[in-house]
Amino acid sequence: MAPIKAMLEQALREGCTRPVVFLFGARTQSDLYGLVEMRRLAVQWKANFQFVPVLSAEAADSPWPGRRGLVTEQLHEQNLDLSSCQAYLCGPPPMVDAAIAALHQAGLGENAIFFDRFVDASAALPDALLKQPELSS
Repeated sequence: MAPIKAMLEQALREGCTRPVVFLFGARTQSDLYGLVEMRRLAVQWKANFQFVPVLSAEAADSPWPGRRGLVTEQLHEQNLDLSSCQAYLCGPPPMVDAAIAALHQAGLGENAIFFDRFVDASAALPDALLKQPELSS
């Protein structure tokens, strides 16, 4: 959320009047954060601002009233006209790649999609360094 939140805060300071739909994917309610800040942005925004948290692994018997499933599935649920939109994505590579594919399928061109794939430091380490050392007795 941090990169998108920073972009939105900057756009607000600059007086942006574009409508925003922010789909935020998390696994469970306990993984959600920044909700107060998103409500504050929505109130201050100069156009329609929708913040839509989507939980992919929330227990079926949970009282969660919001959206469930994969965040990429919500693109179709939002019934957005993407012809004049831009998409800004950040997250793990599989989610970003799935979102890009869904956006292309929905008609959004390559030049309107901006993304940052999050990888942890282990992705840059040689396999030999990732192996756990054997303990000697």
